[in-house]
Amino acid sequence: MMLTDTIRQIHAASNGVYGVRWVHAELTFGRGMKLWHGTVAMLMSWAGIKGIAGRPK
Repeated sequence: MMLTDTIRQIHAASNGVYGVRWVHAELTFGRGMKLWHGTVAMLMSWAGIKGIAGRPK
């Protein structure tokens, strides 16, 4: 699927750091796509893509 490939590219470009929030922001604001947050979360879950948990201290 084309959208899943785009999500994989964004995640890889962030060195595996970006989670659902940042990937969704990049798709929405950076690339001008109209997507729901839940759609991005579902596709990332199906593809086995996860960001790094927790905030830096």
